Amino acid sequence: MTLGCVFFAVAFVCVWLGTTDVVLLYVAIVFWTLGEAILLPLPDVAVHSLATDDRKGAYFGLSELRYLGFFVGPVLGGALLDLSAPAYFAAMGAAVFLCVPLLLRSFKEDPAPRA
Repeated sequence: MTLGCVFFAVAFVCVWLGTTDVVLLYVAIVFWTLGEAILLPLPDVAVHSLATDDRKGAYFGLSELRYLGFFVGPVLGGALLDLSAPAYFAAMGAAVFLCVPLLLRSFKEDPAPRA
């Protein structure tokens, strides 16, 4: 996972620097593709490892609801940007900070090891 995130970070830097050099944009595409190749299957791998054999169908079905977010997120983000850029950044900042307690709670829990 770390390698995939590093590839995305390198791609972002190449895009940022690529405004003056088109070769860096091609390098960014390569690193972005490598990052996607590593990170894209991870949600399905996580569902496969977490779900029991008799519940895999239900878990995979529910996990596909994430694709609704791929539609709703850009629509709401675009609407907020049309409204005003400060409204967009305030809403995104609030969403991130609302997720912090959930993330902290997940780090505090010590799940039982799986056999």
